[in-house]
Amino acid sequence: MTTCTLIASLPPGTQGATSDVAEAYRTIPLHPSQWPSLVVHIDDDPPTFAVDTALCFGYGPSAGVYGELRDAGLDIMCAQGMGPIIAWVDDHLFFRLPRTSIRAYNSWRTLTADVIPQNGGWTHERCRIWFKGCELADGTHEEFAEDCSRPLRDFPCPEKLAVDSDDAQYAYSFHDINSISYQLGIPWEASKDTPFSSKPVYLGFEWDLQ
Repeated sequence: MTTCTLIASLPPGTQGATSDVAEAYRTIPLHPSQWPSLVVHIDDDPPTFAVDTALCFGYGPSAGVYGELRDAGLDIMCAQGMGPIIAWVDDHLFFRLPRTSIRAYNSWRTLTADVIPQNGGWTHERCRIWFKGCELADGTHEEFAEDCSRPLRDFPCPEKLAVDSDDAQYAYSFHDINSISYQLGIPWEASKDTPFSSKPVYLGFEWDLQ
């Protein structure tokens, strides 16, 4: 629902791209006090053991711990004016607006940011946290993945990218994503990147932004 709500708000010409974090759970080391609970038996002859010192995929609490770190990374990117961005586990969907649409879209975000607190702000429902926007015709509310309080930024286009007509027309590019994520230590799996387009694939669906 949050993905649909966000896409419905986007201006014409918006593009989306996806990126996956490489070995997401493995990027988070465990405190040494937790190592004894993650000893792995490798062989009997001779008895051989190893210690798993990072979050392991499939271990229940790992998803929650990784989610906290991912959300912090998203908050920092949004605070820098990048986005809108939405994510599920380690899959990230980045939207970029035409430069000419940013001012009007930021005005809409300001209005939405005023409505959300009036409706109770964020809602924790089962495993989801979402922000309640305007009431819809069926009595439900718009469901946003953020509080829309931070304006989007028009990132300067590097000269080497200016020759690319798409990157020159849009608010940011993978160059800007990588500049921020590199400082945060977020390693992207480059082979899984999908370029910006009007039909990004996310959560197994092709989202036709037009």
